[in-house]
Amino acid sequence: MNKKFLKVNKRLNGFFKNTLPAFVVISFVLNVLGIVFSKIGGTETLGASMFLISLVFTGTPIFYKAIQSSVSRVIGIELLVTIAVVGAIAIKEYSEAGIVCFLFQFGYFLELKTLEKTRSAIKELSKNAPKFALKVGENGEEKIDVDEVEIGDSLALHAGRVVAVDGVILDGDGYLIEASITGESKPIYKKKGDFVFAGAVVDNGDLLMKATKQSDDSTYQKIISLVEEASDNKSKIEKYIDRFAKYYTPSVILLSVLTLLINFFVSKTWDIDMAITVLVLACPGALVIGVPVASVAGIGKASRNHILLKGGDDISSFAKTDVFVFDKTGTLTKGNSKVKRAFYFGNSKDEDERILYSMEANSNHPLAKAITEFYDFSALEIQTETIKGKGIKYKNYLMGSARFMEENGVSLEEHRNLTDEISKNGSSIILAAKGKRIIAFYEIADEIKDGAKEMIESLNEKKKRVIMLSGDSDAVCKNVCARLGIGEYRSQLLPEEKMKVIKELKKENVVSFIGDGINDSPALALADVGISMGSSTDVAIETSDIVLINDNLSDLIKAYNISKKTVKISYENIIIAVATVVLLLSGLFLGYVHMATGMFIHEFSILIVIFNAMRLLTNERKER
Repeated sequence: MNKKFLKVNKRLNGFFKNTLPAFVVISFVLNVLGIVFSKIGGTETLGASMFLISLVFTGTPIFYKAIQSSVSRVIGIELLVTIAVVGAIAIKEYSEAGIVCFLFQFGYFLELKTLEKTRSAIKELSKNAPKFALKVGENGEEKIDVDEVEIGDSLALHAGRVVAVDGVILDGDGYLIEASITGESKPIYKKKGDFVFAGAVVDNGDLLMKATKQSDDSTYQKIISLVEEASDNKSKIEKYIDRFAKYYTPSVILLSVLTLLINFFVSKTWDIDMAITVLVLACPGALVIGVPVASVAGIGKASRNHILLKGGDDISSFAKTDVFVFDKTGTLTKGNSKVKRAFYFGNSKDEDERILYSMEANSNHPLAKAITEFYDFSALEIQTETIKGKGIKYKNYLMGSARFMEENGVSLEEHRNLTDEISKNGSSIILAAKGKRIIAFYEIADEIKDGAKEMIESLNEKKKRVIMLSGDSDAVCKNVCARLGIGEYRSQLLPEEKMKVIKELKKENVVSFIGDGINDSPALALADVGISMGSSTDVAIETSDIVLINDNLSDLIKAYNISKKTVKISYENIIIAVATVVLLLSGLFLGYVHMATGMFIHEFSILIVIFNAMRLLTNERKER
């Protein structure tokens, strides 16, 4: 029985929503006819009939929702309107009953259209989502549904086709347009070994790729899901207004009853008209929709700029941020360290360097890749021993930090001037020893990300406190901060130590943490607002509250500006809504406002908050 009721309820709600535009138009025509006939002598009854018939179209959905909410023990705005309409009919104010329902549903129609416009970015993403793939098998290419693609499948990519799932190029090369994912409008050259996103379009070339994810798991689908979830998440302001509405309706009903009683004691007459007018004019329509419309508009604006704001709560917290904390590697720097200089002091260069290359090929240390990319060797099959956080051993060879060398009795005095010079440059040093003697060392540096310096400058201009956290050495951190204009940093931190810093900062500040790796996930979750880059690990993206999809740090400033404007417009809408109700009720009790005038002003206030929120969807000037 319960399931059957829910099914019927769902169908009815769907029916009312789908027929809303047509019913609003029909109601408008009937109300206009009602007004015309009520002004012509002898046709007043026909006019009253027009108003009552219009209630079938715009009143029925309101009455049904009022019953729904009452059954659920929720006293909502629809109940307030229903009581007002029933009262208006009771005192034979048919025009008021018809017009009230029309204006209420017209306001709801405008709200839905506005929300639909703000969700256009989601619709555009969903519309462009890949639906088919060309699977390559023994019998050649076969067109299959994107949901049938399995991890490891070989897929053909031809000019004009959309990449079905995330994957890696196996063969061929060409140019792909990734604008829908990264925001980069120029075609990107892709070759064997390169990663490709679902949703990218092949501009030219024929390629063969291997699927590394299924369609539901692709970056493209995650973007769609995250934006949809964000649009449904409510901010603290919205949750407060929901609670407010729960108590507001009974309060208005009580005010209406008191108005009726006070009038009776003063004038000895039952002024039902005044009591009904109180119910109608006190409907807080603008207050109920003002904040949600602003939040969804802000999320829509951000998504068009390839920024995911996951919910209204995150928007309001981000707008209040006074401390921005950054991870270094992969966030402020590119994370693809390169060997700037290499020094060799041994006697058998080729043999030693090949062994050193093979040792680093066995290591998963971030700097090892820089050394292996520096050489053009094939790795020897050797068994190495890794000493976590210090270095790596193979027979009488050592590679690692200065501390690691000293712990193993290797003297650095002969090369002290050069190592000190490199340290002052802020570069990292990997030392290599054979026996007890240094035979080589490598100066390794990370590149600053594009837009990082400008983004930090903008935060400094906004008087925000900026801090960098890193597991790297003090010299490296100091150098990076000097190049970027960051005033504070903490070096040589483990993930748990980053969390301690965030926890301490949160005691007196609203903290946003920006990171990209798995090791940043705890800090991302702990911060008031966690922000990750589009190229971050899945864990980091899922843990964070905001995602900068195209990895452009200047988008952080865009996200902040959009959040600030969204919160500002939310508060403006609250002020407009509350002021309207206060002014209408004050005007009513002073005798300056009547039902028809009041309803016009009331619905006009709904239009104002909707159009005010829509300002977020207009093109903003570029802000730094």
